[in-house]
Formats: sequence, C-alpha cells, structure tokens
Amino acid sequence: MARTPSSACTCSRRAHSRSSGCCSSATGYVSNEADRELYLKTKRELAQREWQYTQNYADAKTQVVREIVARAESARNSPSDL
Repeated sequence: MARTPSSACTCSRRAHSRSSGCCSSATGYVSNEADRELYLKTKRELAQREWQYTQNYADAKTQVVREIVARAESARNSPSDL
C-alpha cells in the first residue's frame, strides 16, 4: 500500500501502536507536547515514502512509539512533585 501525505493521519492527540484506521490507538492520548510533535514529525516523514505493505510503514515508526510509551509509563510511575 502506498502512503502519501494526503493519506497520513493528521491527528495530534494520539500515538498509534496498532491502527486499523486513523486515531485508533492502543497507547492512548499523548499528553507530552514534545512527544506528540516527535510522533507527528515521524509520521509525516514516513508518509512521504512509498510502502509496499502497510505493515512496513507501521514497523518503521515502532521505535518512536516505544520510546514515547516508555517515557509516558515512566512519568506515570514517578512520584508527583506536589
């Protein structure tokens, strides 16, 4: 499946780890603005390429998604600075 910028998700509220369509998510909302921007930048860059299979596109963004999820989990498990 070829991915083009017009077919790339422009959603700025979610990080997708497995998606059957725009904005479906197993990772939930990305609350960190820097991570959200990193994810969107990665998706935009990858959307510029031609992909034989959709899974290749998903695999290409896996590392960024893992990093974002790890940071979110770490922040959630850290004591609050109250």
